[in-house]
Amino acid sequence: MKKILLPFLAAASLLFMAACSSENASGDDLSVEEILNESIKAMENLTSYSTVIETKQNMSGADNENYAIDANIEMDLAIDPLAFSQKTTMDLGELGDEMSYSAYFSEEQGYFMEDPMSGGWLKFPDELFGDLVNLSDAQLSPEEQLLPFKDYISELSVAAEGDYYIIKLKGDGADMEALADLVSGLAGEGMTESLAGVTINELEYEIKIDSETYYQKEATIFMDMSMSVMGEEVNIKQDIHLVLSNFNDMDDITIPQDVIDNAVELDDADLFGDF
Repeated sequence: MKKILLPFLAAASLLFMAACSSENASGDDLSVEEILNESIKAMENLTSYSTVIETKQNMSGADNENYAIDANIEMDLAIDPLAFSQKTTMDLGELGDEMSYSAYFSEEQGYFMEDPMSGGWLKFPDELFGDLVNLSDAQLSPEEQLLPFKDYISELSVAAEGDYYIIKLKGDGADMEALADLVSGLAGEGMTESLAGVTINELEYEIKIDSETYYQKEATIFMDMSMSVMGEEVNIKQDIHLVLSNFNDMDDITIPQDVIDNAVELDDADLFGDF
C-alpha cells in the first residue's frame, strides 16, 4: 500500500484543484442555469485571485490498511499567463509527521518545488509544463469548473441565503456514470486518462456564489471513489473545502531569483524511477 502512495498523491493533488440540473430550481426568481451563467461570466473576467484549500482524505486498500492525510494549500494565482505561488502543509498521519513546502510556477520559468526534507529547491522537467498549463482551463480557472455542471447535473438545488446563492449537487445510483463524466470535466483533459479507471461511488458538491458580484466564494466537495492502483483496489473518501478571495487584487507573481539559481533540475527517472 505504501509504495503506491506517491504516484497517487501526485494525481490527488491535481484533483484538489478541481476543485469547483434542474432548470426549475431557483433562488430569488433566478434559475440555476441563469445563476451559473452569470457566475461563469463574472469569473472568466478574473485576472488573479487567492484560494485556500483544506482537504481530508482517507485511503483504504484490500489489506485493510487505512491512511488519513490532511492538507492545507494556500495559493495566489494569476490567470493569463498562468503563474502561481503555493504553500502546502500536509499531516500524513501514520505515514509520517507533518510536512510543509512551498512551490512556484510560471509559464516562462517552469515549476519549482521546495524539498520538504532538505529545504532545498527542485525544478521539475519541462515535460511537466504542458500538464500544468492545461490546469489553467480546469482546476485553476473557476469559470471553467462550472461548465461541466450544465451538462451533467441531474439533481441540483439552489437557495438564497443572505448575500449568497447556495447551489448543491448530490448524486447517487443511476447518476454515477454522469458524475464520472462530470469529474473528468472538472479535472481537465490532462487527467481524463488517469480517471478512466475511477468509479465514483458518491459525490456531494456545494457552491457559494455572491449574489451581487456572482463571484464563487466557497465550495465544499465530498467524494467517495474507488480505483485500481498497481493492481490493488483502493477506496478514497475525500472532503474538500475551498475559499476564494482577493479577486483581481494582486500584484504580479514572480519566482524569487535565489529559487531559480539554486534549484536542482530533476528528470523523469528522479520522479518515477522507483515505481
